[in-house]
Amino acid sequence: MADSVGTRHASNLAEENRISLAASSYLLNQVRSYDQFCKTQGLAEISSCIWASDVQQTLNEYASYGVNTFHQFGPAESAEIYSGIRRSVPEKEIIQIRKEIERYNRTVCPVEDLGDGVRQHARPSGVCQRTPSAFCRAFPDGPEGLVDKYIIARSVALASECIIPTLVASRAKQEDLTEAIARKQKERYQRWWLFIALAAVVGGKVANSTTKVAKLDQRDSADRRRLIRPPLRVLSRVIKRLVVIGKAIAQRLKRWRSHRKL
Repeated sequence: MADSVGTRHASNLAEENRISLAASSYLLNQVRSYDQFCKTQGLAEISSCIWASDVQQTLNEYASYGVNTFHQFGPAESAEIYSGIRRSVPEKEIIQIRKEIERYNRTVCPVEDLGDGVRQHARPSGVCQRTPSAFCRAFPDGPEGLVDKYIIARSVALASECIIPTLVASRAKQEDLTEAIARKQKERYQRWWLFIALAAVVGGKVANSTTKVAKLDQRDSADRRRLIRPPLRVLSRVIKRLVVIGKAIAQRLKRWRSHRKL
């Protein structure tokens, strides 16, 4: 049961990592389009266009992080992505970036108000698309009302408002799964050594019982050696095999821990 749980954790981690890489690539492509838009419109100096130029390196790195990397170097908070290659960006500037991206989405992919609370979103196209649900599993960051909370339901040109929080949540999930796998590996390692110890104890008791059954104490030394040698050989082979298995598990656990540190 424990091994199946560990396998399930590993499968879930691989799938979550696949989604985070694909979401990073998806956002990167949209950011590149926005960067080109900024240049053709002569807007390269506004906050969101500076961000679009800077953040591409960061997103490109996220898109390359594997299961042993994303949970360590992926975004722990949205501000890390809005900072791009810069160390930090003030909250006020982040809000400005988000407002400008919202304006861009409204301009390129307009939403028409038909009255009575009914709105018509831009039709999907090469620029305006509804974000795949796997990449949009988190609501936009606060403050409330800054952007459309249900951005997943409309076609947009740049889906940073839901993809960025999704990447942050994905790192946290991958971190939890990695820790769960480590615990299962440790438990498995401990079970094997407990099994080896029990085998040694049981082997000793079997040998003692064999001695009593065969009444070895009443036999001469040559006869005792002849009777004891076969069960001792079997016991020795079993213990050696268990030790080899235990060492293999220990080495695998050591390699796995070293990969986590990379």
